[in-house]
Amino acid sequence: MLAKEIKKEAFALKPHVIAIRRDLHRYPEPSQKEFRTQQKIIEELHAIGITELKTYYKTGVAAIIRGSELGKTIGIRADMDALYITENTGLAFSSANPGIAHSCGHDGHVAMLLGAARILFKLKDKIKGSVKLIFQPAEEDGLNGGGSQWMIKEGVLTDDPKVDFVIGQHLAPHIPAGYIASKSGPLFTTSDLFAIEILGKGGHSSAPHLAKDPIVCAAQVILGLQTIVSRNIDPFDTVVLSVCVVEAGKRHNVIPDTAKLVGSARSYSEESSFLCRKRIREIVEGICTANDLTSKISFTKSYGPVINDEEMFEKCKQWVAATIGEEFFIEAQPQSSGEDFSNFAAEIPGVYFLVGAKYGNGEPLVPHTPSFTFDEEALPYGIINLCAVALNYLNFNDSGQ
Repeated sequence: MLAKEIKKEAFALKPHVIAIRRDLHRYPEPSQKEFRTQQKIIEELHAIGITELKTYYKTGVAAIIRGSELGKTIGIRADMDALYITENTGLAFSSANPGIAHSCGHDGHVAMLLGAARILFKLKDKIKGSVKLIFQPAEEDGLNGGGSQWMIKEGVLTDDPKVDFVIGQHLAPHIPAGYIASKSGPLFTTSDLFAIEILGKGGHSSAPHLAKDPIVCAAQVILGLQTIVSRNIDPFDTVVLSVCVVEAGKRHNVIPDTAKLVGSARSYSEESSFLCRKRIREIVEGICTANDLTSKISFTKSYGPVINDEEMFEKCKQWVAATIGEEFFIEAQPQSSGEDFSNFAAEIPGVYFLVGAKYGNGEPLVPHTPSFTFDEEALPYGIINLCAVALNYLNFNDSGQ
């Protein structure tokens, strides 16, 4: 439906959308502090003509485009926060905020949704139902479960108009621009954060027999945790377990009292997540007991797995492929990273997409690193993807979803 018009409008908007992306990139803001970003979004929405909006979770925004007839409502979500990273991309529009950078592409996500908003508002008289544009803060705030859960608790999915189906997308640094990727079922992993404190007894390095060394015990724990994936998980399942923080000691000749380990375990099912937590506790407590030490263990559920609705994925695949060409819609490989879009998809049917945005001809740039950026040629394709799904879902979806 309207495929040629969508594509024409999306490519015509490219310079404007790139300008929005570069402005947001130059002035990045971290989780729960996206105040300038929120204001820029509101200004752009008003410039489009969209005035029905509401704020959520301090810096979040949801705006409504109502069609010419009553019908279902689709939610389209874009995350908007940056990271505490010092950028070294060398871009002319590099971060002007020291120690903060858009190193995950959320500046592009906001720009694409604003571009889609402009097209969908222009076509509102041809829409049956409503579009809810969801600009979400704090996706990177995994320690607090991500901003999506707080927007949901404040009613973003249930406030009028109630959302029936939700989509989102992420720029993909390993896929060339022009391609859209997704898959049915699990796409992103759940993320369980763990913190382990090993409690020993300090002493002088010359007399280790009079101490209870937490560092040696911590080393054994690190190695022991690696057996969870190799010896407790079904080889046909996927779990990634990493210890990313090791803290112990301050002097070369002092055995400390404690050692601390912090990391995460990621999986595609809550069953594997439960098994990981169980085995982490058993291994840590067992090794500490064997070394005559004690431990404290805490777990924080960051994000659940992103599970694409199977029926709606198949429809989205047809709609997008018909718009961009079948060869440009590809099967996504499951991602072992977390995404708090999972909270939306756990409440109502949802589908999440990857938008090809590989930068340059070398190895893919890795998100959450100082050098990360993306190919801006991807932005029109992300806009086309959102518009194709929204218009077809609202006007031609007969499943009752």
